[in-house]
Amino acid sequence: MNLQFYLEKLLGSSEFLDFKKENSGAYFCSGFFSIDKKGKDNQVHLDYFIEGEDKMFSFNLNEKIEKVPVQNNLENFVPEKIDENFDFD
Repeated sequence: MNLQFYLEKLLGSSEFLDFKKENSGAYFCSGFFSIDKKGKDNQVHLDYFIEGEDKMFSFNLNEKIEKVPVQNNLENFVPEKIDENFDFD
C-alpha cells in the first residue's frame, strides 16, 4: 500500500473536489488499509474532519470513490491533522 498513490487518486477525484468546495476547512486526519490475502476484499479509506462542525467523512477508495459519513459521536473530540505529504509503503 502506498499512501501517496491513494491520496493523489482521492485529491483528483470529482467526489473529493466537490467535498472540498463545500468544506474548505476539512483536513486529512486518518486512514485505514486492509489487505485480504485470501480473497479480494482489500479496503482503503481516507478520513477527513470538518472542523467547527465536528463531522468526519471517510472516502472509500476501492472500485470507485465513495464518501461515507462516520457515525461516531465526535463531540469534544478533535482529531489531529495529518500532513498530506506524509508517505509510507
